[in-house]
Amino acid sequence: MTESKKGTDTERDRRAAQLMEAYQNGDGRAFDGLVGLLGPSLYRFFATDPRTRHVADDLYQETWLKVHYARRTYRPGRPVLPWLFGIARHVAADHRRHSARHRRRVEAQAAASEVQRAAASSEGAAMTGRVEASQILEEALALLPPRQREALWLLKIEGLSVA
Repeated sequence: MTESKKGTDTERDRRAAQLMEAYQNGDGRAFDGLVGLLGPSLYRFFATDPRTRHVADDLYQETWLKVHYARRTYRPGRPVLPWLFGIARHVAADHRRHSARHRRRVEAQAAASEVQRAAASSEGAAMTGRVEASQILEEALALLPPRQREALWLLKIEGLSVA
C-alpha cells in the first residue's frame, strides 16, 4: 500500500470514528455522513455477483438498519469499518441460512406434489405408483429439518393428533 493510500485510509477511519460517535450521541446527519463515507465499500462487499444485484441492495439496506439498532455497541475510538463489516457478515450469513431453508422447503413441496401425482396414478400402475410414491415420500421427508420431519411423521403416519 502506498503512503498516500495509507494516509487516505487513516483519514477515512478517523472521520468514520468521529461520525459514529456523533451518531451515537443523536446526530442524525452523522448517519448520512457514515453512509456516504462507508456505503460504497459496504455495497461492494455485497455486490460481488451482478446476477444478484437486487439481493445486494436488500442486504445493504438491512445492514444499515442493523447498524442503527446496534449503534450503542460501537466502542468510541475503535475502528468503525471492522465493526460495520462484522454486522455485514452476520447479515450475509443470515441470508444464506434463510435461502437454504427456503430451497429445502421448495424441494420438499415439489417432492410432496410428486407424491400426490403418483398417488393419483391409474389403478393399472397402482403397485408401481405405491413403490415410487413411497420412495418419493422418503426423499421428501429427508429434506425436512428433523423436528418438522418428526412432527409430520407423528401426525400423518402414526395418526397422532396435533394436541
